[in-house]
Amino acid sequence: MPNTITSLTFFGVVRAAIFLAWLFSPPFLLFLALRIGRRTRQSDSNSRNRRLFSVIVPVVLADWVLFVVLLMKAQMPYGGLFDSSHLTDVLLLISCCTLLVSFAAYAARWPLALANASLIALWIISAYAPAHWMRRVDWGVVKVDDLPVAASIFIGNPTDMEAEAVVFVHLANGEDYFLSFGEEKVRLAAEHEYLCLPGGMWSFRSMRKMMFTEPLPFRRTNEFRIASPKGEVISILF
Repeated sequence: MPNTITSLTFFGVVRAAIFLAWLFSPPFLLFLALRIGRRTRQSDSNSRNRRLFSVIVPVVLADWVLFVVLLMKAQMPYGGLFDSSHLTDVLLLISCCTLLVSFAAYAARWPLALANASLIALWIISAYAPAHWMRRVDWGVVKVDDLPVAASIFIGNPTDMEAEAVVFVHLANGEDYFLSFGEEKVRLAAEHEYLCLPGGMWSFRSMRKMMFTEPLPFRRTNEFRIASPKGEVISILF
């Protein structure tokens, strides 16, 4: 047991170190871009490039500062619940636009582009993934009218409470369902609401904003029973 705890602590420290390096990579890359821009300013006769450079750097820096402020706010007082809003949508859009524009700033286009790409990844992983990303799992038994069927199961944690996890079940016959452990409710899903990716699934609708309905009466713990549109009874046991 002590070795296991030590191992978990070590990996926790490594993960924290990687995240901190990633978090501070945009301003570091901006610093490199500024140095490159200063060295080439004398030889660069294109005023358009200089104007682009002078606009992109402060915009990216301001975007990063706002990200850090929102991240600190999300970490207080109960955990990492980064609730996205129209503000985060706008900031992510700005990052995407400045990424494209960065390639026009020839002197320091690669540091600027990498700073924007790193910031976009931070926005997606920290702000959007908790409420949209579901990883694939290999546990759970799905039955249709008490007969086992093939199904793919994904799980996501839209809050910092494991008991409030949301599960997505894709049956081989094409039916899709979202299950809410926190509400003990279900909802029918449509193909246009998600995108399957390697190792997981991205829900276009935030799991925090989904509306669920009552399932059929529970027969046992951790078993959801659903009346399908085809008149069958779907049971999912965890």
